Amino acid sequence: MISNLMYSKSITILLFLTGFSFLFAQDHSSGIITYKKQFIGEMKNPLLKKDKLNESMAQLNYILKFKGAESLFFLEEKMETDANTNSALSKRIGGTSGKYYMDVKNKTILHETEIFSQKFLVILNDKNFFITKESKTIEGFKCFKAIFKKIEKAPNKNLKDIESIVEVWFAPELSFPFGPLDYYNLPGLILEVKTNNIILRAKKISLKKNNFDIERPCDGQELTEKEYLNTLEKIVKNLSQE
Repeated sequence: MISNLMYSKSITILLFLTGFSFLFAQDHSSGIITYKKQFIGEMKNPLLKKDKLNESMAQLNYILKFKGAESLFFLEEKMETDANTNSALSKRIGGTSGKYYMDVKNKTILHETEIFSQKFLVILNDKNFFITKESKTIEGFKCFKAIFKKIEKAPNKNLKDIESIVEVWFAPELSFPFGPLDYYNLPGLILEVKTNNIILRAKKISLKKNNFDIERPCDGQELTEKEYLNTLEKIVKNLSQE
């Protein structure tokens, strides 16, 4: 285990420095990555069907846009054609609601989200990944697996925190430290994320010179991650009392 850890750290330092220098040596580097979402677990609610949920998810496109030191991850807006339970759940499940903004130069991660009709701009914490030796090919690029232990805080003291392992696959050939959701700062573009029962996988990669700007989200009350969880706990408590 110790030798593997030392191996992973050395790879992390080497690949990250290489990718980081490549990124910022080209101020106009930009890209648009399209991800698809899939549910891979077992349905606990007998009223919901896995195949129907995945049919709804197949209609969704998640977009990662990056330029220079900034990136933005969001659900592509489309005209709503299916307003059933599966459609609503397919968007919400997996923590993919709202917008995720990253500025790797200033080490800033923001999540613009809305809960119970209240809008928040949450300042997220960094993630500490462990890079493994495992590899596979995604969209023609060799990717390495990195893992992260995620702890989701319970909204009140009567519930237990949820611990899970997040699995991501990044491509060192694509020397950009960005990824979907709030996962970034690995030595290569993240092309796949597996968290709980959800997989986000890149399906289209465009690295042409793009004429767009990355807009930093600004809608909602700005809170740290801890402040947001405390606020969420109060909201849930008030709703239960009502």
